[in-house]
Amino acid sequence: MKLLFIEDNDIKARLVIRWLNDNLQDATVVRKRSYQSGLREALSGGYDHILLDMSLPVYDEKSGVMGRDPLTFGGQYLLREMKRKKAEANVVVISQYKTFLQGNEVVTFEQLREELLRDFSTLLKACIYLKSSSTWKSELETYFGLNDENFNS
Repeated sequence: MKLLFIEDNDIKARLVIRWLNDNLQDATVVRKRSYQSGLREALSGGYDHILLDMSLPVYDEKSGVMGRDPLTFGGQYLLREMKRKKAEANVVVISQYKTFLQGNEVVTFEQLREELLRDFSTLLKACIYLKSSSTWKSELETYFGLNDENFNS
């Protein structure tokens, strides 16, 4: 099983990748750290699943210089571009933020989840809020069918 993980935060990436390696023995994980490199890799195809952060820098960091200010909704922009290019994928959004600032409005994770699942129903399979509790782990187990004897990736 080939997985693409688009995530800029090293701590969160290590946590999720450790879970993936511990629970999906046949998984190969490729990690990209920005909107640009993630989109390019996602459009190249060949991935069984794409795990996607919501807030991403525009470009990869170079020599300690940040790839511009993070796009609060970089994951949403990436999904929009994938949809526009008619990409086929199984995408899971994994975010550590409970709220997002959109202009002067606060958007909750639950509101964003509803919007994303509605607008990207052919691509997006789940939205997971990664918090300190282990709820996110059980949501990943459900997504990957680890608690279903008939799961076939």
